[in-house]
Amino acid sequence: MTKQAPPSRRGRPTAEEAELRHQQLLDVAIESFIKNGFTATSITDIAQKMGMTKRTVYSLYESKEQLFKAAVLRDMQSMSIPEESYRELESESLRDTLIAVSLNRIEMYMGGRGQNIQKLLDSESARFPELVALNYRQNPVPVRNYIASLLKRHKKLGHIKLQTPETTAEMYLHMSVGSTVACLSRGTLKNNNASINRHVRWIVDVFLDGISKK
Repeated sequence: MTKQAPPSRRGRPTAEEAELRHQQLLDVAIESFIKNGFTATSITDIAQKMGMTKRTVYSLYESKEQLFKAAVLRDMQSMSIPEESYRELESESLRDTLIAVSLNRIEMYMGGRGQNIQKLLDSESARFPELVALNYRQNPVPVRNYIASLLKRHKKLGHIKLQTPETTAEMYLHMSVGSTVACLSRGTLKNNNASINRHVRWIVDVFLDGISKK
């Protein structure tokens, strides 16, 4: 949640107060878009929830489309992890590294608004294809590239066999992160650390069994 702005003096708000108010506007907007969808959400409703006039909202964003993009982009960026950051999770064990990276991604999707942002983008993909493309570049691509480089290194060491590291990495993410998030969403997997860890370890073991040199 965005913290409350400090009590304002009479007159023009400070830069800090204005920025906090702006972040609150984006919070209210994204929550409204997630709950109601783009079409059913109105600037009037958002302004009323904020205690603002429509004119004030339109002074910041010329259209509902611009407000949607700004709200979604802010949350997308908060979920984005650069490729080099995954190296902090790396250990000598390929198995342990894959488990750590997968759990990191699952926590990102299930925590905060990650899963809801992804659903919102899926539902509005035809209207905002540029946001969908940007989200793909900012989120799945860096972790896919990291896992591909990790697999290449372990292949070079003679630990595993594979032909296409990038495709294999993408397949692994669908298996470990995508399927786990789907099971959690459907309620077929208990949403607790023990169940999630056990599920991810099982997937990693199945994956490594398929690419290990026997």
